[in-house]
Amino acid sequence: MNMPLLAFLFLLALSRKQLLGAAAPAPEQVVDTSGNIVRPGLNYYIVPTYPNAGGLTLASTNADDCPLDILVVDGYQGLPLMFQPVNIKKGVVRVNTDLNIYSRYNTDCGSAVWRLKDYNYEIRQQFVTINGVLGNPGADTIADWFKIEKYEDAYKLVYCPSVCNACYYRCSDLGIYEDEWGKRLAFSNVPLKNTLLVLFLFFALSTKPLLGAASTAPEQVVDTSGKVVRAGLNYYIVPTSPNVGGLSLTSTGESTCPLDVVLTTSDPNGYRGQPVVFQPVNVKKGVVRVNTDLNIYFAYESICESTVWMLKDYDYSTGHWFVTTNNGVLGSPSSNTVANWFKIEKYEDGYKLVYCPSVCKKCYHKCSDIGIYEDQYGKRLALSDVPFKVRFQLA
Repeated sequence: MNMPLLAFLFLLALSRKQLLGAAAPAPEQVVDTSGNIVRPGLNYYIVPTYPNAGGLTLASTNADDCPLDILVVDGYQGLPLMFQPVNIKKGVVRVNTDLNIYSRYNTDCGSAVWRLKDYNYEIRQQFVTINGVLGNPGADTIADWFKIEKYEDAYKLVYCPSVCNACYYRCSDLGIYEDEWGKRLAFSNVPLKNTLLVLFLFFALSTKPLLGAASTAPEQVVDTSGKVVRAGLNYYIVPTSPNVGGLSLTSTGESTCPLDVVLTTSDPNGYRGQPVVFQPVNVKKGVVRVNTDLNIYFAYESICESTVWMLKDYDYSTGHWFVTTNNGVLGSPSSNTVANWFKIEKYEDGYKLVYCPSVCKKCYHKCSDIGIYEDQYGKRLALSDVPFKVRFQLA
């Protein structure tokens, strides 16, 4: 098993491991990718330095839903994390200093504070999980304390707590252990070098307008005839590329359901796909506007229950998120439906579809354009760096 260790880029950091409260020069401050000091209580992404790497997220690694372990997911920036030093009065994060790592992400598996999992005798490994305790340094919380250490031109994460002088434990770098559950954070002799990409909560919120926030109304979306696109009417989503069909549903697995959204090829009869309907988050609004949360659903009955679009779970085999249906919910904006909300944005001389919902202020998710991923199942709608340029034609 390859087990790269966890190191990341902050700038400034170096010193020896010191006992809690020992009189010595303060360890060097950790800095982020912008050269700013990393501070407690702010949101940061931990980003591996190796090419095309993803970020850290939570996932179940057994048949049960809980507990959730820490995994690296390629192609995904990950969940924002916070650091809380053992001395909560300190306003900076320093190397070689005990700290808690946690997320504001709400889970059904207890707290989102990192902790070291009990030793796994079957595979002889220790993994990082959650449900730890914030603060309260001592023997009872010894598994909840980690450190950031300088590693080459970046940083690494380390488990070697100093919060209990009478405790005995194993010190180790944290790296990656890959198995059928994914790339799991675990003890390792090979550091996974990372950069810590800062994203202050203020900046995260400023790029995602709050639901109902008072501001100038976004521009209205217009169809191919120049008329305003209205909620509740049927429209074809028409690719701007010539000789391309429209959108439809198809099975992309061994089972009939769920049905994913795919781009069909054109035919001599000018097939434009199946019509869809848009429903804005504010159902009282009769028009569809850019940069505004909305549900998209096909205007026909399906053998697979709902035809409301939703973002599918990450597909590890392809490294993509696909757009599917079946379990999509119409309306009810909340954390439970965050996968069901999309946006239309202006793009060159047309529009593009985007996944970047604003319906849940406390939720963290990937924001991305929607493009085309082609495989044996066809041209599938998926999160992509290359937007799928479209227009809307009244059906």
